[in-house]
Amino acid sequence: MEVTIHAIHQKRIWGIDFDIAGLTNITHEHLDVHDGSFEEYKKTKLSLLKRAKKAFKSEDIDEAIIKDVSLSIAGEYNRLNAKLAAAMAKELKVPDEVIKEGLEAVKHIPGRMQVVYDEEFMAIVDFAHTPHGLETALASARDGLLIVVFG
Repeated sequence: MEVTIHAIHQKRIWGIDFDIAGLTNITHEHLDVHDGSFEEYKKTKLSLLKRAKKAFKSEDIDEAIIKDVSLSIAGEYNRLNAKLAAAMAKELKVPDEVIKEGLEAVKHIPGRMQVVYDEEFMAIVDFAHTPHGLETALASARDGLLIVVFG
């Protein structure tokens, strides 16, 4: 289950004991919830990891965990998500071949680095709606001339 910073802040997960928690990133997003304080935002987000019996941060997971996996989805954030999912699945004793099969089965996620046209040029749709998200999507799409429509 995904737990948003709003859910943590508003105590919507009160009473839930987490066996495993994972964190993909901490960026300057949703600071409105914390009166603009990045430190409060960070503290709140990390509090989820403290509630779990086992916690993972994608930045701390070794690349080797997905070295034999052929990901079909583009983007650095998708690779980080795959690493996190693999580490959490391994913790749950899911066999390596099942993890590999599951990650390789993901061909695209609608609205996430989704190729919608690929003939004379390539057109990609991505849900990026924050500065960090847009920067990550653009870095993943960078290959030659890049034209961006953002709204």
